[in-house]
Amino acid sequence: MDLKRRELLRKMGILGIALLTACGIRSSDAPKSQTLTPTPPGTANKPPSTATSSSASLIPLDDTPVCVLTPQATGGPFYFDTNRIRQNIVEDRIGAPLRMAVRVMSVDGDCAPLKDALVDLWHTDASGAYSGYPDQPGGQDTSGQTFLRGIQVTDTDGVAMFDTIYPGWYPGRTVHIHFKVHYGNNTYATSQFYFPDDFTDVVYTRMPYRDRPSRTTRNADDSVLRGDPAERNLLASVAEDGDGYFGAITVGVTV
Repeated sequence: MDLKRRELLRKMGILGIALLTACGIRSSDAPKSQTLTPTPPGTANKPPSTATSSSASLIPLDDTPVCVLTPQATGGPFYFDTNRIRQNIVEDRIGAPLRMAVRVMSVDGDCAPLKDALVDLWHTDASGAYSGYPDQPGGQDTSGQTFLRGIQVTDTDGVAMFDTIYPGWYPGRTVHIHFKVHYGNNTYATSQFYFPDDFTDVVYTRMPYRDRPSRTTRNADDSVLRGDPAERNLLASVAEDGDGYFGAITVGVTV
């Protein structure tokens, strides 16, 4: 396991109960929590270095479980139910690999991980296009396509894992991923999560993102977010993971 990814899992509180494998997450009997040392202002969520390194110097990241209800947000005009249970949602899209862990917690009672919830995820490709719709950026028509959409079932630790790519931007919106949480026959959350702007700036120096320079909207002036995503528990933690990235976000729901 990559050291930076290991540190992120540890600070999520799921290292030991969640050992990452090629197939997803498996359980073990190690401790479930990790006490975090406060980091100086301005050091959290730093972008990855462009140079490769095997040192044990780790990016300070935190996705500690909290019993906070995730705020609802618009699902946007580009949702449709693919009814596809799959971990790898990339299909033919080109971009920086992103393994994304979405952990669902029930904020009622003892704030326990929510097992067997369905996490429904969708986002744009590197060009800012959603699958399944005409009139996408650059005049693309993606009707009938299903890239970067899929559903995963949470495990005993409340974690659903997706293999995807880092999202692209489109005019008027900051970088984001849409999600829904279903449990039983009900939908308990429809929202979006976001990424640190400084981290995204570095990712976007890579191909194919750098073919679309000067993204127009950042977190602070996004029309849907309207503020700092960290203040609403909607900011994903991200770290280098080999040639790609590993991300984590915790979602709180009431069921």
